[in-house]
Amino acid sequence: MKRHLLYTFLGLLFSTAHAQDLASSRKTSFYTYIFKITEGEARKIYQKDLSVVTDTFFHTVVDSFPTARSHHKQLPVGNYLTAFASGNELEYELQSFGYLQVKLLNNKTDLAVHLHDSLGNSIANASVFLKGKPVRFDVHTQSYRLKKTNRQGLLAVEYKGFTSYHALTSQYKSRRLMTGVKRIVFGKPGLGYLSMPFYRIYSSIRDKYPQGWIRAITRPFHGSWWEENFNRDRISERRNGKFMRKHRGFIIFNKPRYQPKDTVKFKAVVFNRKGKSVSGNAGIHLKSYEVRKEIKLAQLTAYRTGTYEYAFFLHDSLKLRLGTQCQIVLKNKKGQAYLQDDFTYEDYELKSNTFAIRTDRKDYYRGNLPVLYAKGTDENDLNVPDARVRLTVLPHHVLDFTDRQVVVPDTLWQCEQKLD
Repeated sequence: MKRHLLYTFLGLLFSTAHAQDLASSRKTSFYTYIFKITEGEARKIYQKDLSVVTDTFFHTVVDSFPTARSHHKQLPVGNYLTAFASGNELEYELQSFGYLQVKLLNNKTDLAVHLHDSLGNSIANASVFLKGKPVRFDVHTQSYRLKKTNRQGLLAVEYKGFTSYHALTSQYKSRRLMTGVKRIVFGKPGLGYLSMPFYRIYSSIRDKYPQGWIRAITRPFHGSWWEENFNRDRISERRNGKFMRKHRGFIIFNKPRYQPKDTVKFKAVVFNRKGKSVSGNAGIHLKSYEVRKEIKLAQLTAYRTGTYEYAFFLHDSLKLRLGTQCQIVLKNKKGQAYLQDDFTYEDYELKSNTFAIRTDRKDYYRGNLPVLYAKGTDENDLNVPDARVRLTVLPHHVLDFTDRQVVVPDTLWQCEQKLD
């Protein structure tokens, strides 16, 4: 049944190419089609993979676009399959669009899910299920949390009547028996004092790399050892890295990339290893990979324990280079970093520019002076730089003639100027 769908669909996509030379003809279909699928069909795909897709999934076509181009229209909330023909195969992929951003806080022990809307607001009234088991909202951590739960299975998030699915794979397998044996054999104090030296010899031979006490003996004979242990920058990096590993959290930006004169807005949430929100003020620092200079932007007070919010303007005095990755760093009073995250700074072309024009009144009479207002803005509601407007007034139809012979010009008036 699936093979029949394949050849039928390919026949439809290539129906306009029968008269072309096969050697020089297209190898892909001209159009890519977007099919909307049900939540049940999406759940089957997330539970396994795209191999479960059959011809019954391609039942509702909602849009199409040229295969050589990207699709720029915003689709409604839902699950979709995009499909196009490539050679004698049908290529398709799953795309899902929901109301919420789903982020997992990884502490290697618990399942902690943070939900935010497009404005970065935390969502507490969603329904979250893992393998059909409900996950309750934890007010203290502002997350949906299951204690001592291995992160695996299908996560379902229901909000405003739409259910989004997220396949979770466990990176840290729960091996309680093996962990208990290792604690007894290699734990300290205990048998570890006797077993570990021999285990380091075994692991060094197995991995062909000195480890443990063997590595400690051989390291002084390597030149890099002196730089790592006596260089101030390296010492500071190790201390900061050790402090950062004791904390968890995330930073959410209002956009992934910014251009000059944009406003960067973000929220940050910081926890310790036990999932407890940190207390106290936090310094906001801006770093650039091209310029090593670090700029302190502000000293913030948490508006909720462990939660910070800030916005700043990308002006010229920051001396940031276009086309670089910039970094926001949250630090404590001692200058130790809690967490950090990146954003892109580049002069890109916005694809959502809008143009609007209006008049000062609806009807005009003889002697009235028409006044027009034109405005061009980007997705940030800022004026589009170097934009120009050309206005042309054309006659629509003539209602009355004042003479037997009248010349009616095809263009009544034309004007061009820069949009300030």
